[in-house]
Amino acid sequence: MRTLSLSGHVGFDSLPDQLVSKSVSQGFSFNILCVGETGIGKSTLMNTLFNTTFENEEASHFQNGVHLRPRTYSLQESNVDLQLTIVDTVGFGDQADTISKSELQKFKIKIMSELVSNGVQIYQFPTDDEAVAEINSSMNAHLPFAVIGSSEEVKIGNKMVRARQYPWGVVQVENESHCDFVKLREMLIRVNMLDLREQTHARHYELYRRCKLEEMGFKDTDPDSEPFSLQETYVAKRREFIGELQLKEEQMRQMFVNKVKETEAELKEKERELHERFEMLKRTHQEEKRNLEEKRRDLEEEMNTFNRRKVAAETLQSLQGKKDKEKKT
Repeated sequence: MRTLSLSGHVGFDSLPDQLVSKSVSQGFSFNILCVGETGIGKSTLMNTLFNTTFENEEASHFQNGVHLRPRTYSLQESNVDLQLTIVDTVGFGDQADTISKSELQKFKIKIMSELVSNGVQIYQFPTDDEAVAEINSSMNAHLPFAVIGSSEEVKIGNKMVRARQYPWGVVQVENESHCDFVKLREMLIRVNMLDLREQTHARHYELYRRCKLEEMGFKDTDPDSEPFSLQETYVAKRREFIGELQLKEEQMRQMFVNKVKETEAELKEKERELHERFEMLKRTHQEEKRNLEEKRRDLEEEMNTFNRRKVAAETLQSLQGKKDKEKKT
């Protein structure tokens, strides 16, 4: 494909504007499925999302089942029309514990069928150990478990049991005729906890590890789909990594050596400058010392001359006094 330049305006740059105009004239549609128990705040959320108040009638907690209730609204913002359909799940969460045993069995079969058709593998209780083979085989037939959890206690007869209270009655958590909670607890904790740990490590962790190794370049086959040794690949990768590490270490060492040399050169230059300054100060000091010594000698010579003159003057004055006394006598 070649890219050509146009010598003039053609007009297909208006295609985005045409699409916008066509879409605005046709309007838009949007569907929302809002799932949640009655009274959880689904209607409030929708009102808040679209900044309006949708018509809605309160649903009771005593529905015969769960059914979908779609409502369609026509909204307009600026010149854009939106056909909004909100689908509510009436009775959701009010009935997920009143299913009959036959309906529950069909529901379990449906779930397993969906898992198989979508390639989802779930944990199966192991049957290779004779000690637990019988019970695990029996429990595999009950998968998936339908359980109910509760931290509240309800008085049943003369004892308190963990249960959930509903308007239509009580569901006991540890009553096997009510749910599979006891089976789940027994299978996960008492019978198969060790196997679960081993499966997690041997299967899920190893699969995760394999994927991570493949992301790092470790594969079971080369580009030609020929198998090769993972150990050899590991050794090659390790050798490559060590080589890169040694190269980086050598580069860092060389950088350190160069930095040390630069620092040593700077220190030597500083030392030379300090030595020159010291010698200059030393010479200046010696010169000043000589000058002071010469001035001291000159002062001493002047003092000696002054003293001699003083002695001569005193002697002359004394002789003159004697002469004056002799003349008077």
